[in-house]
Formats: sequence, C-alpha cells, structure tokens
Amino acid sequence: MTVTIRAHFDGKVIVPDEAVAVPRDTPLTVRVETANAATSVAADGRQAAYDAFLARAKARPVPRLPDDALRRDSIYED
Repeated sequence: MTVTIRAHFDGKVIVPDEAVAVPRDTPLTVRVETANAATSVAADGRQAAYDAFLARAKARPVPRLPDDALRRDSIYED
C-alpha cells in the first residue's frame, strides 16, 4: 500500500500534518522529498483553480430535457 502525506520535521522527528490511518508500530518505508516553495505555490494554484471551477459549475443551472426528447423514436430518427 502506498500513501502520500504532507508532514514537517520538528527538529527531532517527522510529524504528519494530518491524521494517518496506519496501526501503531506498523513497520514503514519512508521516502523523504522536500517540498520547495515553487512546488507548494503550484499546488496551491491548482487547488485554487479547481475550487473556482467547481464554484462556477455549481452556480450554473442544470439543463432539463423534456421527457419526449428522450424517447427512443426521438433519439433514433431516420
């Protein structure tokens, strides 16, 4: 199983920034990759763009088709 989490180093140990669903005393292989400022800014920008996209999508009314438009003979006209 592979899980990616955000964490920080407090000077002694690596501390997860969120709860981790791993049983206590489970052996782990940890790969440390430092997040530079450019990566964090890019990730924040993507999240902001996604949030803006969802807000616009939720604001639009959902188009409704009349029931007769979905009838088989209306869909497969000659």
